[in-house]
Amino acid sequence: MPLVRYNQRLRANNDVPSNPQQLVDALAWTEQRALSNGQLVVISDFIGLDDSGWLLLERMNQRSSVIAVTVHDFLDEHWPESGQYLLCEPGNQAEFDLGNKKTNQTLQKQRQQRLQTVDDHMVRCGALSLQVNTSEPLMIQLSRHLSV
Repeated sequence: MPLVRYNQRLRANNDVPSNPQQLVDALAWTEQRALSNGQLVVISDFIGLDDSGWLLLERMNQRSSVIAVTVHDFLDEHWPESGQYLLCEPGNQAEFDLGNKKTNQTLQKQRQQRLQTVDDHMVRCGALSLQVNTSEPLMIQLSRHLSV
């Protein structure tokens, strides 16, 4: 199923709790089963990945070739120019006034820092890092990035 369809199935009233440890657990599971000299593609937003997760990715890249594909939402790049917005997840919510220039700048800076953090970690361990968004089919974006 294309990434865009998975994204469209997400709902704000989702009762599944946020669990940043889930990615670390999945990486640990994969590391135990991955073949040497293979190709691993990790597709995630990497939000909440801790030092143990970055270390797992580094170890995995020593045995196999890792490509980290960072997914970000269309809104990460195209915030509305103004208006009050409420962002929610289970147990958390925040209200933003996007008419405030400082708020827009802060949100853009946080997005850029998050994407740069993934790139920096991947460069350090010698892995490839790509960025994709949820508004365009994944295979088209990967083809463009990998010149396939």
